[in-house]
Amino acid sequence: MAAVMAPERTAAQHQSLLHFVGSGGWSDEKVLGKIREMVVPAIERQGAVEAWIIDDTGFPKQGRHSVGVARQYCGQLGKQDNCQVAVSLSIANHHASLPVAYRLYLPKEWAEDCDRRRKVGIPAEVGFRTKPEIALEQLRWACASDLPRGVVLMDAGYGAHLIMAWLQQQLARERPDTFTQTAPDRNPNPLQRRGGPYIF
Repeated sequence: MAAVMAPERTAAQHQSLLHFVGSGGWSDEKVLGKIREMVVPAIERQGAVEAWIIDDTGFPKQGRHSVGVARQYCGQLGKQDNCQVAVSLSIANHHASLPVAYRLYLPKEWAEDCDRRRKVGIPAEVGFRTKPEIALEQLRWACASDLPRGVVLMDAGYGAHLIMAWLQQQLARERPDTFTQTAPDRNPNPLQRRGGPYIF
């Protein structure tokens, strides 16, 4: 992007863009909202939204100073290493996908270190939350925002926790005809689909 905007001074423009992204006073939520407003109709022209995808993305890092960097599993590397991890919720159909919620995971060692927090400017209201807790907050937000609904897809590490219980409660309210609960000893999956391709 820097090379396109200022080909004769790419390095300086790159630095300016980094400063804008890192220090700018703009709202992540408003930027994502504007992107959704522009992109969701284009996605839906190719077909209805079919899935909500919960996932995390690792960004390998060499140092220790980037917010949230820690030794943890990094999907890009396929192993544990120094990285930042972001949890996202995307909507998708067979033609395209769009991240609609995105949150940097703050490991407990960062959340509890006052000096590190102060140095990088982590707001006081941001505390430690597990990745499933972040994903659940994103799902709640997406439901309240009335995004186009689809099957919720996630790794087992997300679904084995509170998300499945919340989905079950949400479905009982919104679509009681779609799912039924079965006895735990007969079926380990508390959600038994009776019909229709969509969870929501």
